[in-house]
Amino acid sequence: MAPSIQIINKADYTIQHIVSLPSEDTTPLAEGSIRIRSRLISLTTNNQSYAKVGGLGLPGLSYWDVWPLPTNLPTPYNDASTWCRVSAWGYADVVESTIPALPVGKQIRGYLPISTTAEVLRLKPSGLAGHWDEVTEGRVKGLVAIYQRYIEVPVETAEDKAGRGWHALMGVLFESGYSLNQYSLGEALFHPWGSGLAWSAEDGSLKDAVVVLLAASGKTGVSLGHELKLRGPGEGPDRIVAVGSAKSRGLNISTGFYDEVLEYEDVGKAGFDLEAALGGRPEKVVLINLDTRTDALEQWSTALRQKTDRLQIILYAAPQDDATGQFKGEFVAFASDPESGVTIVNAGGLREGAIAKFGQEAFFGGVDAAWEKFKADGAVPGLGLAWHQGLESLCEEWGALAKGERGPDVGLLFEL
Repeated sequence: MAPSIQIINKADYTIQHIVSLPSEDTTPLAEGSIRIRSRLISLTTNNQSYAKVGGLGLPGLSYWDVWPLPTNLPTPYNDASTWCRVSAWGYADVVESTIPALPVGKQIRGYLPISTTAEVLRLKPSGLAGHWDEVTEGRVKGLVAIYQRYIEVPVETAEDKAGRGWHALMGVLFESGYSLNQYSLGEALFHPWGSGLAWSAEDGSLKDAVVVLLAASGKTGVSLGHELKLRGPGEGPDRIVAVGSAKSRGLNISTGFYDEVLEYEDVGKAGFDLEAALGGRPEKVVLINLDTRTDALEQWSTALRQKTDRLQIILYAAPQDDATGQFKGEFVAFASDPESGVTIVNAGGLREGAIAKFGQEAFFGGVDAAWEKFKADGAVPGLGLAWHQGLESLCEEWGALAKGERGPDVGLLFEL
């Protein structure tokens, strides 16, 4: 079967094709390089976000530049002004190597091409056994560190399949939820933007607080919900409230992570008792936005301000202008005002700050232990893994996902 890649229309990420190549690159590998072939990847709305904003020039988010168009791509798909490529999280085989510690036959996980053709990574040891950093100049300049780390994994066995599926689907997003819970909420070690900004014990405290998660059914949302639920008495919030679409309601209930499950539109309904949903009038409400629905964020923040003495708004996803990718609306002004109670999360900065302070071994050891606990608890009850074969299947599912035909209770995985 001819090697193939997915290509995306830069002007409209819903237009995409699987294109066959006449041959693979056989250029001799430079020292410190490996050729990989993607083996297992996932597909979520994050991949489509990579396609949507990858060319907007946002610092550290140059997703279109990670995997250049192959020089032998047939016309008209070889037009780099029209077409680009994006990546997916998953597992790959090492098929050629000039790195003795990463010989042919090894497997790695990380940020991978959506392709069946072999691609080149230039790596250096990160300083933690089994961890490698990508150092290809264009990729290093265009991406934050989270996208540059590749981790060796044992060769897959049949027993590993489900665990690998879960990690490909949401392992990195779990790490984001874990980091916010571990390093900003309760412990008050870091500002959610990362180290260097003021973040007091009061800012991070969840004592006598209610946490409200907008878009709670997303991969980061359920990860954060799981971690918050594990906190002991006096360490965690008094109540965790999930807010989402009608389509996500079933999954939010099934997880068992939330004390109350609501829908976006509830806050505007006649007779809706928000105070009852919050369990009274809490001293503090922490509203964490995990989506970019401007209307929901504005409506819920307005309503919650009337039910608590202190509303803290944490934006994992702030409203953005579709054309420029820049944050918009009142929340940008709020976030620049230290008295506003509005904070924007920089997942990469939080992660790198924790690594710098505690070391790679402690950070990744903590993440790995939390991930194993997450899997042992059943991961996300109500979320099923849907296994597919090949890039043509991915092309179909990309279209279905873009049209909103796949709900949050389905995890899309592709064996290539």
